[in-house]
Amino acid sequence: MKYKIFFRGLIFSIVTVFLMVLMLIFEKRNALVSGICTCLIIVNTIVYIVYIMIKNRCPHCGAFIRYYRGDFCSHCGEKLN
Repeated sequence: MKYKIFFRGLIFSIVTVFLMVLMLIFEKRNALVSGICTCLIIVNTIVYIVYIMIKNRCPHCGAFIRYYRGDFCSHCGEKLN
């Protein structure tokens, strides 16, 4: 489960950096594309936060897992996948 969080963050970071590069490329040439990229960065951030809030739940008890140490749920003690 630790690797899943790492890969989610990595994908989010790559998408955000890609959108920022596009925004910087089109900043002087086309203000509309730059504005769209800015909106996509904001939407990307909101979607990532909502996704983390939904997906970081224990599959056994359904409790929200913020930060956990080890491979077990701090609420029910079951092994996390």
